[in-house]
Amino acid sequence: MRHDPDQPNALNESSSRSAGGSVPKLFLAVALVSIIFLLMRNAGLYPTVFADELHYNLLSRIQPLASASEPAYLYLGLFRATNFCGEGFLQCVRILNVVVYAIGVAFVFLTARRFTSTNVAAFIGIVVLLMPTDVYTAYFMPEAMYFCGFWIVSWFVLTGDDQVPMRYAVGVGVLLALLALIKPHALFLVPALFVFVAYRASCSDADGRLARSLMAAFAFLAVAICVRSILGYLVAGHDGLSPLGSRYNDQASESGAWSHLSTFGVDFLGVLGRHLIALCVMFGVPIAISLDRLRRLRLNSRPSGSDRISLAIYLSLVLATLTVVTSLFTVIAAGGAPYEVLGRLHMRYYNFTFPLFLILAGASLRTAELRDTQSARRWRVGRWAIAALVVICAIAGIRHGAALSSALVDNPEFRAFTRYTAVFIVVSLCGLLSLAVWAYDDSRGAKLFMFLFVPLYLVVALYGGTHEMRERLTPDAYDEAGMFARRFLSDSDRGKLLVVGSDLGNLYKTLFYVDNTSARLITLGENAPLQKQAIPNDSEWVLIIGNHAPVASDNAMQGPNGMYTLLHMAGNKAK
Repeated sequence: MRHDPDQPNALNESSSRSAGGSVPKLFLAVALVSIIFLLMRNAGLYPTVFADELHYNLLSRIQPLASASEPAYLYLGLFRATNFCGEGFLQCVRILNVVVYAIGVAFVFLTARRFTSTNVAAFIGIVVLLMPTDVYTAYFMPEAMYFCGFWIVSWFVLTGDDQVPMRYAVGVGVLLALLALIKPHALFLVPALFVFVAYRASCSDADGRLARSLMAAFAFLAVAICVRSILGYLVAGHDGLSPLGSRYNDQASESGAWSHLSTFGVDFLGVLGRHLIALCVMFGVPIAISLDRLRRLRLNSRPSGSDRISLAIYLSLVLATLTVVTSLFTVIAAGGAPYEVLGRLHMRYYNFTFPLFLILAGASLRTAELRDTQSARRWRVGRWAIAALVVICAIAGIRHGAALSSALVDNPEFRAFTRYTAVFIVVSLCGLLSLAVWAYDDSRGAKLFMFLFVPLYLVVALYGGTHEMRERLTPDAYDEAGMFARRFLSDSDRGKLLVVGSDLGNLYKTLFYVDNTSARLITLGENAPLQKQAIPNDSEWVLIIGNHAPVASDNAMQGPNGMYTLLHMAGNKAK
C-alpha cells in the first residue's frame, strides 16, 4: 500500500496529541531561576533604545491616554501603573516586562505540548525564556507584552481547532483586536490569519467547504475590525478609530521612499534576501521542514486535521507576511531619519514568531521515516533539493554574518549570535551538519538541530547578548546630563528646557530622563558653537552636552570634566 509521508499514521498523531501530562518540576525550577536571572540582568541598566523608550515613556506615563499618537491602549494603560514607582519607574517597567514575557513563554509551552511530548515542550519553553528575544524585557517598549499577546493568539489558533468554525473565527478575531491594542503592528497579521482561518474551516467533514471557509474568514475579519474600532472609540473617540495612529501615518508621509522609486523593487528584494539568509543560518532545519511539509500538501483533498501540516502552514503564512511587510517598511522608511537605512535588519517586527521554528522541529522528532519504497525515495530526493537550497542560503548568511547584524534592539537573535565571529562560524557549521543529516533522515536531523545546534546557539547568543546589554551599566555624558537636569529642575522648569548636542539618538536618551513632553532639542555639528539666536524665546534653560562653546548666561553650571553645561537664560524668562 502506498503511504503518503505527509499524513502521519494514527499512532504518531495520537501520541502527539496525548503527549501532555503534568508540567515537569525541573522545568518549573529552571524557569524560576531564569526569571530571576532576567530580573538581575536588567537591574541597573541605563536607557538604551533612545527615541523609542522616550516615546513610550511619555505616552504611557505623562500624556493622557486618549491623546496617544500610537493606539497601543492596552499597553499604555497597563504601564501607566509604573507612575506609582516614582523615579524608579524604569525598574518597575522591567519587572512588568519580565512578568508578561514569562506568561508568553507559558503559552509557548502550552502550544508546544500540542505537537510534542511534555519534556520537549518544557525544553522549548526554557530555550525561549533565555533566547535573546528576552532583551526587550529591559526596554521601555511594548515588545515583551506583544510577545505575550501573540502567543496567546497563536495558542488559540493552533489548539482551538476542535471548535465550531464560526466560533473559532470569532475567537481569533477578538484576540487579534486585543493584540492590536498592545501594538498596532498586529494588523499586519490579518492576511495570514484570514487565510489560516479559512484553511481550518475547510478541514471539516461537512459539505460546502468553500462557502464555509469564506464565511469563517470574513467573520474573523469583521469581528476583528468591529472589536478594535469599538474599543478604540471608547478610549479615544474618533482618534481611536485610526488603526495605526498619527505616529505611523506621519512616518509614511515623511518617508524618503519616493526619492528612490526607480530602485524600490531592487531595494526591497535585497532587504528581503538579507532576512531570509539570516533566518536560514539560525533556523535552517525548521525552514526545510516547513518547505517539505508544504510541498506535500494536497490542495484538492481535506488535510485530515494533521497538526504538523497546520503548524507548517501557520508558520509559513505568518512569517511570509511579516518578512514582506518588514522589508517594505525598511525600504519605505530609508532616508526618513539618519538611522533609517537599508542595512538595518528589523527582525524585531517578527522575531516573536521564532518559537514556532522550535515547535516545528520538536514535532518532527516523532516522524516515521520510510526507507525502502519508491515513494519514500522520491520524497527523499525532494528533501535533498530543499536542504541544498537552504544550505546555499545559510552559507551566504554565514559569509555575511557580521554585515547583516545591526543593533541588538533590531535583531537580538542574530546580533548576539554573530558577536564572536569564530564561535559563530563553528556553531553555524553544526547547523549545516544538522541540515545535511535531515536530508537523509528527517527525524535524526531534527534531533541534531534541537539537541546540538540549539543549545550551542543559546549559550553563544545568551553570552553575547548579555555582555552587550551590560555595557549600559556605566552612564555616559548624555545620561549624566539628563539625570542632573531631572534632579535640579522642577517639572515646570523642565518644560522650558532646550537640550543641545551633536548626537540625535543620545539626545533622545537625555530627554528620557527629563521626563517632560514640552522639553525640546536641537542638534549641532561636532564642536559647533551654539548661537544665541538658535535658542527659542520660551526656553528658559539650556542643557548643552559636549563642546559647543556656551553662549553668555547669568547662571551657568558645569558638570564633571565639562561633559555638560546647564544655562539659565534670564533674558528668555517670561513671567
